[in-house]
Amino acid sequence: MNNNFQYIDGIGNIQIAEGVVRLDVLMMTSIEGDKSTAEKVGGMAMSLPAFLRSFNQMNLVVNKMVEQGLLKRNDSGVASGQAADGASS
Repeated sequence: MNNNFQYIDGIGNIQIAEGVVRLDVLMMTSIEGDKSTAEKVGGMAMSLPAFLRSFNQMNLVVNKMVEQGLLKRNDSGVASGQAADGASS
């Protein structure tokens, strides 16, 4: 089993074809002030059930972070990257 760990800054384009979800993996290549540039550095592919399990797991983690005060929800109910104490995260 390959246990390589890779840091990513985000997920880009997501496509679904024949029951397989393909996600572009992004890394920031430059940050100047409030502007940043992301570049595709790889990709991931998973079955639709695996994608949904991952999505549900991430929602559980976000909800726990909101409960712990690490994140707060905006007016739309979406958790923001702003920590509850006002610090950016």
